[in-house]
Amino acid sequence: MGGVALSQAFGDNTDIGISQKTLTKALGKFYDELEDITGKHYKDCTITIEPTAIFTEESAFVTVTADSTEAVCNFDSVRVYVDNVLVDEAIDMEVYTKNVPISQTCVVRVEGTILGKITIKEESILKTMPFFMGSGEVYTDVMKAECKKELHDGSLQGDYDISVENEGEYMFIIIPIAKKEEFRRAVFDMNGFEIPLTTTETTEYIICQTVNRYQAGTYNIDINING
Repeated sequence: MGGVALSQAFGDNTDIGISQKTLTKALGKFYDELEDITGKHYKDCTITIEPTAIFTEESAFVTVTADSTEAVCNFDSVRVYVDNVLVDEAIDMEVYTKNVPISQTCVVRVEGTILGKITIKEESILKTMPFFMGSGEVYTDVMKAECKKELHDGSLQGDYDISVENEGEYMFIIIPIAKKEEFRRAVFDMNGFEIPLTTTETTEYIICQTVNRYQAGTYNIDINING
């Protein structure tokens, strides 16, 4: 039972003829005693917003989950905001989940209220162009679905496999311009040796092309971010 259900069961301050200040004080004491008795607290709820980075040109979603299973009682309400605009609200529930549409880089904030006390979770969501790795003669050869890569927790850092499809092709690593600051600190290694690259920029991408051509096969590229 959440705060909404309690109000419905016992009425509000108008129904029972007491001042709001007196009601708030009494409810506050009751809530504190309830938490002491159960050993559970309003802050024991969990709120998650995932993922925090989306690399796609298409429509996308982040999944918001709010769970009061381990808290003292159900949520009175859950409110979801995108760039300070309320996009969804639910009342008196134990678990809330919602796929929230994201059209651009934004801030998602979730407010979960239990017994009149608010728990807030906020994440900055990066939405930008896809990230590609592959081989070809020109970089546009790589900008296709099978060459899309998922960044690790939104970061360039990690190891990636690149398939050279035809003998003697260049490798290309095509990075969204939104990751420019991270790219400046990146080191690209293969088998412990730094890969010689040339780079150019467009309005949307940083295009990295290997200086050398490679034999057909699969190669592992390690990207390390300094600092």
